[in-house]
Amino acid sequence: CIGSAGVALIPLLSTIKDDKGIILNYYFNGNIKTKTPLGKELKIQIISDYPVNGKIKVLISCESEEKFLIKIRKPSWAENPMVNGVDYTEENGYFILEKEWKENEILLDFKMTLKKEELNGKTAFSYGPLVLALDEGKGNKDIDKDICLADEVGYLEKAKDGEMLRYRIKRVGGEDLIFTDYSSCGKNWETSNSKTSVWLNVKTL
Repeated sequence: CIGSAGVALIPLLSTIKDDKGIILNYYFNGNIKTKTPLGKELKIQIISDYPVNGKIKVLISCESEEKFLIKIRKPSWAENPMVNGVDYTEENGYFILEKEWKENEILLDFKMTLKKEELNGKTAFSYGPLVLALDEGKGNKDIDKDICLADEVGYLEKAKDGEMLRYRIKRVGGEDLIFTDYSSCGKNWETSNSKTSVWLNVKTL
């Protein structure tokens, strides 16, 4: 419930305005209408498949030409993040773009990869901003026992209904493991195979 309340706040934090310009914190597909520091109409269109894909297009449309800042949050999970089409600097975890804006295009490329987190003898995986989990209802077996992986380089599969992302990793001595975004797991709690786990007992060869 607390998690759901936090997610509900994302639209309020996605785009923030200050006296110097605009701050973009999230990159969900959509349209934003706001004002420039001088009070002119400003439209921002974000075209993306975020949070599944890190290739993002930001279209800026300003009522009339005006110089101001656009700050874009640099995600901690991104591999070699790139901003194309506009000169920028970096400061405190943000890309800083300052120019005369009118009709402009910003291209962001935040490469997503599988990452491993280890804590207290357990292992968890994420892909980009998404936390991954194993769900027994999706064919994973013995997820509460020791899991031995040949390597941690798997591959993406086509997501099924209700999933944002599906990632397959080969398991030694057993069937492949199907990791999916945590938000899509645990939906079959009425059946006997209803276990879901993020933190796993993982061993690698």
